[in-house]
Amino acid sequence: MRTTTTKMGSISSMIILIILAFCFQTAIAEGPPSIQTDKEIYNYGEGIKVHFYNAPGYARDWICIVPVGSSDTEAGDYKYIPEGVGQGVLIFKSPRPGQYEARAYYYYSPFRYTVSARYRFTIEGEGYGYDDGSGEVYGSGSDYVDVPTAYGEPYYFAPPIFVTYPYDYFTYELVGGFVDIVFWRGGHRYRHERWYDNGRRVSAADMRSSKRYNRVSGSEFSRHREQLRQNHNISHPDSYYGLKSRSNRQMQRSPQQVEQRPQWGQRQTRQVQQQPRRVEQRSQSGQRQSRRSGSQHQQDEQQHQHR
Repeated sequence: MRTTTTKMGSISSMIILIILAFCFQTAIAEGPPSIQTDKEIYNYGEGIKVHFYNAPGYARDWICIVPVGSSDTEAGDYKYIPEGVGQGVLIFKSPRPGQYEARAYYYYSPFRYTVSARYRFTIEGEGYGYDDGSGEVYGSGSDYVDVPTAYGEPYYFAPPIFVTYPYDYFTYELVGGFVDIVFWRGGHRYRHERWYDNGRRVSAADMRSSKRYNRVSGSEFSRHREQLRQNHNISHPDSYYGLKSRSNRQMQRSPQQVEQRPQWGQRQTRQVQQQPRRVEQRSQSGQRQSRRSGSQHQQDEQQHQHR
């Protein structure tokens, strides 16, 4: 009897602990929703990481970034939270410098904009830029660059899939005939993720049949190119990214520059060309004077003979 009583007591204790643990987790999950950026002040061009907590996990839950003072119906730059995910991080591209607010919309339904959580942050500076030496800077934020997809090359911008963990950069690698996205951290492979496009895994045949690109903003491209050069000693020419070279841009601008701002030597040539005309005019006037003097001389001789 004592043994049976002891067993029943231990089972009851385990059941109570399980119930308490379940209630504790439920209380955490049902806590107030909140969001927060990883920094309060960003430099223009940096990725904005918005951490969200206690999301209900519905497919129509979303987070957006809007200027401070915008109405609650302003969608701005928005991303949907993956279904079933209650906690994680979404990465946004940097807007132009100013005061901004991250907003979470949970339990969303059409024509109903109720902000569940919000968090303010600031973007400062004039942004990243890549100056090629010709005075033109890539990275104004409004332009975009198509970066080719290549196996094994590091990429320092947002990947084509959703992730919730930090990393330094990612690469594309071929595994078993399919393309995986490998995330690196601290110089080592950190995570492997399968690459899906429209619900279908990207294969090596897909990579060969059509050339794929990563379309990124100018600010992301500038930072990516600088990180490649500094961390991996990789430097591609402008033509690799489909950008016009400096010489072509100068050749395109040179005819207008010559017409609008002629050189001093060209003006001097025009002056030299005008000088013969002046000489000809002077010579013609000299001939007219000589003719007049000749006719006057004949008249004087005739008068002298009559005398």
